[in-house]
Amino acid sequence: MTRGRCREMATAAFFADDAERSAAACRVCRDCAVRSECLAYALANRIQWGVWGGTTPDERHRMPGDPPAG
Repeated sequence: MTRGRCREMATAAFFADDAERSAAACRVCRDCAVRSECLAYALANRIQWGVWGGTTPDERHRMPGDPPAG
């Protein structure tokens, strides 16, 4: 995912602990060339933290086929 728009930003921006900063990170992903690959990676690896592929952990948890956290 070396072509990701996130590569140009601080990693901390994608691991925010509030909704406003998470929304800002999701906006960066909106037009990213590797958004779908990033989301697929997060789902396949059950990543429970941060914004991946334009989704928050809560959004990924609600996606079909995602196993329960814990």
